[in-house]
Amino acid sequence: MKRGLLYITFSLLVTIGYSQEVEQKLLKVYSSEEIAEMKKKDAQLYKALINGFDNIYYIAELPSGKETENLPSITIPKDNFSFESLGIKIIEDQNQYFKINGTNKLLVVKSGLVLKNELNNKQQ
Repeated sequence: MKRGLLYITFSLLVTIGYSQEVEQKLLKVYSSEEIAEMKKKDAQLYKALINGFDNIYYIAELPSGKETENLPSITIPKDNFSFESLGIKIIEDQNQYFKINGTNKLLVVKSGLVLKNELNNKQQ
């Protein structure tokens, strides 16, 4: 009984600490007012951002045979790269695609819908 309570307490403290760390990262992209508004209007998106922050993007090969000239380009530093340093805000219903300068790669930023879906699947 005591061991179970200790485990629950420890898990709760770790979760709270992680959430605060991620919220500090979000403050590099969103203002505190925007975060407060998101918590109020779309709490599920906020929760999905907090829980999925480390998987908010992925890097893929540029697709051959598809139109990529009109995609915005982005420079990603080789050292000390962090997603929040790019300042990209999540769009609710659309993934975002950026050509990575100097490579044949694509940065894909997941939409709010994808992040919410991943969170729902994770909780099941």
